[in-house]
Parts: sequence; C-alpha cells; structure tokens
Amino acid sequence: MADPSTAPTAPNTDSVDTTPISQLERRNSLEKHLQTRPEEQDLKNRHILLDTTAAPALQAKQAGLERQRITVSMSHAVDTDVL
Repeated sequence: MADPSTAPTAPNTDSVDTTPISQLERRNSLEKHLQTRPEEQDLKNRHILLDTTAAPALQAKQAGLERQRITVSMSHAVDTDVL
C-alpha cells in the first residue's frame, strides 16, 4: 500500500502571481526580448532557420526529399561495403 505522505499534491496556488501587468509593461518586455533576439544569419548558422529560398509550404517536402536521398545514399554505401 502506498504511503500517503509521499502521494503527489496539488500545486500551491498561493505562490502564483496573478496580478495583471499594464500594457506599457507588456510592451517594454516585448521590446526588451526583441532587442536580444538573434540575427537571422546566426539562426541559419545554428540550423534553426532553413537557409533556403523555397516557399514555406515547400520547405517540409524539400527536407523530406533530402532526408530520403541521404538514406538511399547510405544504404547503397552499406550494400557495396558488404562482401
């Protein structure tokens, strides 16, 4: 039988700050975060953004075809290495 003292408890809602923030505070927070936003080229270098000129609707298909091409290439390399 489980020990009731180790049973999970509901989170303490008394510690949650529910005070509304003003529109000015919200805008200042957004501006601060936008100022620290990484540059587009940095995101491309880190492979977060795709470095492609394809339309967004085609990017997933393009990535899938590239993945398939690599898979086929690797399976052919493995087949030729087996004696």
